[in-house]
Amino acid sequence: MELCIEKMLVVSTAHLYGPYEVPSKSYIYYELDGYGWLVYCALKPESGLLNEGAEAVLEMAREQGCVWVKFDPDGPVVEGIKTYDW
Repeated sequence: MELCIEKMLVVSTAHLYGPYEVPSKSYIYYELDGYGWLVYCALKPESGLLNEGAEAVLEMAREQGCVWVKFDPDGPVVEGIKTYDW
């Protein structure tokens, strides 16, 4: 049996406008019980659906071969990608 292991990038929720930005009909996502979001990023929907910071994070994750991004309040801020105070 061959295992299927998928990569996930973990970043700070500071890359989102606010705690409820991610939900969009164009993304597959899961709220982590009020503690961030898990977003499927392997498919690239049309741009402009999220803020500049979140879109840059998702693009970076795709470039690194990640399938998921976890936006976590305790996750690291990615230098050079826009953040927001909320």
